[in-house]
Amino acid sequence: MVKREEKLKKFLSGTVAGHVPLEDTNKSKPDLEKFEEIQKRDYLSIAESAIYLGVSKRTIERSIASGNLKVVRLGHRVIVPRESINKMLGL
Repeated sequence: MVKREEKLKKFLSGTVAGHVPLEDTNKSKPDLEKFEEIQKRDYLSIAESAIYLGVSKRTIERSIASGNLKVVRLGHRVIVPRESINKMLGL
């Protein structure tokens, strides 16, 4: 699991070989606006967490199931605190 976290940290910092940092990509303006909006939030949905980390929703779900990512459950909704994401990444 340590290797995966290291890769994720490298990805987020834009140092993965062949990776172009987010600001240099040809993402459409709405996608960038959504990403910037997500960055400002303290609590994210599973889908927003996946966008924020650049992984699939299933990866987020597996992290939750394994206990690596702590969440808050409100009825049927699953809320991911940004603090949990930062702890998982060791930030």
